[in-house]
Amino acid sequence: CCFCVNQHRVIAAKANNEVIKFETFRGIFSKRVRAAGRVVGLLSPWKSPLYVERVWCLFEAWEATRLPDSKITMDFVLPESEAKDYME
Repeated sequence: CCFCVNQHRVIAAKANNEVIKFETFRGIFSKRVRAAGRVVGLLSPWKSPLYVERVWCLFEAWEATRLPDSKITMDFVLPESEAKDYME
């Protein structure tokens, strides 16, 4: 996400009393998700994955699944150590 949309520009804009609308971010982000064609969610730790606790990550998953005109592949992965723990 941080490589997809420059979130730091919001801080710079606030310093200049400017507002960047959510729809601006959403438009840029949706375009980039479509272009990538794939979203990978890291489920770590597997018992309580941070991916599903972060709003931006949930937004990423939501955007990937709601885009009707594109076929975004969404994969979830476990690090090897987490997969071993899961299997035990």
